[in-house]
Amino acid sequence: MLLNTFKKILSGGIFLILALLIGCSGSLTGLKNVKQGESIAGSPNGLLVGAILLRQGANSVTFSGDAGSGEKLKIHNNGTGEIYTHNIEGTPDVKDIEGFDFRLPLAPGQYSLTSITATDLNINRTTTAKVSPWLLNILTLPLGVVIVPGRTAINIPTPFSSFEIKPHEVTYIGTLIIEIPDPLPDGRFEPQYKIINEEIPTTGDLKSRIPGIEKIVTTLVVVQQPAQPSAPNPGLKPKEN
Repeated sequence: MLLNTFKKILSGGIFLILALLIGCSGSLTGLKNVKQGESIAGSPNGLLVGAILLRQGANSVTFSGDAGSGEKLKIHNNGTGEIYTHNIEGTPDVKDIEGFDFRLPLAPGQYSLTSITATDLNINRTTTAKVSPWLLNILTLPLGVVIVPGRTAINIPTPFSSFEIKPHEVTYIGTLIIEIPDPLPDGRFEPQYKIINEEIPTTGDLKSRIPGIEKIVTTLVVVQQPAQPSAPNPGLKPKEN
């Protein structure tokens, strides 16, 4: 009887793990840049267009675009909760811009950027760099503060404002620049963020290169500042019953 009970528990546990795995795998959707000549006319999608540049000190971090490299941009659908990932690579037909451009097909809705994952960064060498690679991750704290316990990929928050995607429209959000120290410190650091407008080279002839685009809208995102706790008003007194 004990053996049967153990088998039931074991089978139930396996079923639960499989269900969690299926649920997790279904919550992530990969996105690829729409290439020149591809049409969006046959779908209700719009395009998220912009660029991203990660600087470490005076140097720009080069993204490989390799699916196994871990270099990803994460995008959150604010309505459905779904998370999309994009392997950063840029497109060959957009030149003379600061960062790696992206033009990603998304269903209509309200979205926000969640984070960018980067690899091959220069860190301050410590004994933590000798730990096995699977232990070397980073901790993202509230308010955009990052702790780096070792080497490998880091997940940098992207505190930019949300944006809307509409059918057959391009939403251009700007070039997003993230600056981090060189080398990365052992403890906390706060990335610096800014946005620049490179609309003309990024979207100038996009309608002719990608059929189905009906409109291009520029909505530059802004860096959202963390909410500050409200200070007590010294002029208020507790209400007496």
